Amino acid sequence: MQRKRFQGAGRLSALTLALCLALSGFSGCGSDKKTEKAAEESVEMSDMEYGATMREDSSLDVPIEYDKRYLNEDELKVLAQYYSAIQNEDTDALAACTVDFYMDYYLDNAYGGLLDASAFLAQQHETLQKTIENGTDVTIQKIYVSDCKRQEEAGSSIEYLQNMFNELKGDDYCDQHWKDCKTLTVQPVMTDGTNYAEADEANIFLVNLDGSYYVCA
Repeated sequence: MQRKRFQGAGRLSALTLALCLALSGFSGCGSDKKTEKAAEESVEMSDMEYGATMREDSSLDVPIEYDKRYLNEDELKVLAQYYSAIQNEDTDALAACTVDFYMDYYLDNAYGGLLDASAFLAQQHETLQKTIENGTDVTIQKIYVSDCKRQEEAGSSIEYLQNMFNELKGDDYCDQHWKDCKTLTVQPVMTDGTNYAEADEANIFLVNLDGSYYVCA
């Protein structure tokens, strides 16, 4: 009888040990998951690549979808104004959101001086209209900003624009007036009310001169 009691006690101890091991295993799994989650949450938003926090602002002249970490309100307004000028063929709006001496240079070099601002807008408007084949009354549904490079980032190409500004206005122009610049990759999304189509991507500069923002396409 004594021997049987010892055997029963042994079986009970074994079961208790197995249960403890199982519980510790579950606890370990939970700890691993918490550690992984903490590691994920520790990544700073500022360290994530462009596109991690996309949103659409429909309160602008033209709706814009963009990463909210990269563009401020004034930059968005001038970008929307530029595309609104194209959509409405508004030369006054174009003049207000572009750099005058840059536009003059652009029209002279890209079109051989054959187009003025009005003709430029008409051409750009027609190009967007043709995005939807056989579409009528085609408008910009939104502008999708697929990439944005700050001026200190590789690939921003801002030296090209700075050199041009200095060449056109004097060697010290950027030292005196240039504040900041971003290089955007944008894509207009067009609609005729029923159909939607993406226009060609374009690279444009958003430049800050003396505290005001301008588009250089």
